[in-house]
Amino acid sequence: MATYKEIFGRQVKFLASDPPAAAGSGEIWYNSVSNTFKTSLVVSAWSSGGAMNQVRRSPAGCGTQTAGLVFGGFSGSTALNNTETYNGTAWTASPGTLTTARGKLASASAGVQTAALAFGGSTAEPSNPGITNVSEEFNGSAWTAGGALTTPPVGRYSLSGAGTQTAGLGFGGYITGTSVNNSEEYNGTSWTEGDNLGTAKSAMASFGTQTAAVAALGTDDSTVQNATEEYDGSSWTTGNNVTYTSQNAGGAGIQTNGLVFGGNTNLTTTAGYDGTTWTAKPAMGTGRDYLSGAGIAAAALAFGGNAPGDAGVDTTEEFTGTDTIKTITTS
Repeated sequence: MATYKEIFGRQVKFLASDPPAAAGSGEIWYNSVSNTFKTSLVVSAWSSGGAMNQVRRSPAGCGTQTAGLVFGGFSGSTALNNTETYNGTAWTASPGTLTTARGKLASASAGVQTAALAFGGSTAEPSNPGITNVSEEFNGSAWTAGGALTTPPVGRYSLSGAGTQTAGLGFGGYITGTSVNNSEEYNGTSWTEGDNLGTAKSAMASFGTQTAAVAALGTDDSTVQNATEEYDGSSWTTGNNVTYTSQNAGGAGIQTNGLVFGGNTNLTTTAGYDGTTWTAKPAMGTGRDYLSGAGIAAAALAFGGNAPGDAGVDTTEEFTGTDTIKTITTS
């Protein structure tokens, strides 16, 4: 059993070994065998990744930092149908193209490079005339039709997503300029209505699974938000507010360890979520909005967006956030 002592106002854990791998950040240990003090520090930062082959704003994506996927979006006012894959260094054009070119679409954010789900969006800018309820599934080489969104049947754009290709979740978004609170679940074949968001919102950042999702930031049409809602597979509940207010930001991670980053207008801001509390994280190198994200909180991707302007960018950044054990004093 560990013994705690206070030294210079800090609680120090006395052990006969080095600290565990899952050490909490900022904790201090004294190894009574090696006579060494050590502490666990979170080392996190954004760094530049490989540029996409296509500039794009309002795309969607999924996967991991070393096996990412991006699809759709807008280049200027042109809706895109092309897909690119990321290997941790460079993006490669995929032979698979969406059957419906569109931007402001959503993805099953926990999907993988070889099993992705795209749904909703707009086929035109301005978006209202081009609203779609189309869903498509990607198998690593080609896109095929999936079940159409049903609530509302006309579809929506600037919606958000979570989950996987066979257990997806879609929520919020715009219909002819009005935000909605609709939520739907996908089983790999069809969509069924789920519990409504507490507040009708669009342009939210999102991450997580069908049974443990997070919706953050966004707009309720009159006010840009810093609000958080969590989904447990049956209902949405209110969480703590994000450390900043924004819309059209990116997201990555799981419900108990997630990130949101960027947003209007061309923000570099990043915040991390532990399932209860949001904390500030290191800023991105390039401020942007209308971007997308993928990966986990400790290894996230941010790609695309505006920085500034409406043409879109090809910029990719990688976030690394890890606990490392540091020796602080020896004797």
